[in-house]
Amino acid sequence: MGRTYFTGQHEAMAALRAMAAKAEAETPGTINGILLKVATQQRTLLNLGSHPPGTRTGSVPGSPPWRISGHLTDSVTVRRARLTGLGRWEGQVGPTAVYGRVQELGGGPWNLPARPSLRPAWDLVRPTVSQQFRAAWG
Repeated sequence: MGRTYFTGQHEAMAALRAMAAKAEAETPGTINGILLKVATQQRTLLNLGSHPPGTRTGSVPGSPPWRISGHLTDSVTVRRARLTGLGRWEGQVGPTAVYGRVQELGGGPWNLPARPSLRPAWDLVRPTVSQQFRAAWG
């Protein structure tokens, strides 16, 4: 049985290590950029209409809530990406207002219909995510 020789394996391994290092270095910035785009889209959706306090909203169930004070829009924040495990990064985006969740999902003591803004914002940004990572890792 003959022997097998590899030529260039050190170069190949070095190239793979360099690719992994680039991906690790570029991932948090890419995630943060995506989260910022989602936040921008959510704020835009939360500013599609407004109404005075105590009056009926023009927002139909299933569409983003109309602005009253702007508090929900102002509470949309991004928690920057952080390493949470081996090759695992996490970041967050969304409103911090206590009523943000009930607006998004509906329910609560008033049985409000869902008026999502975060999910539609994500749906607008999501198609670009793969391309953004390919560009960053390229």
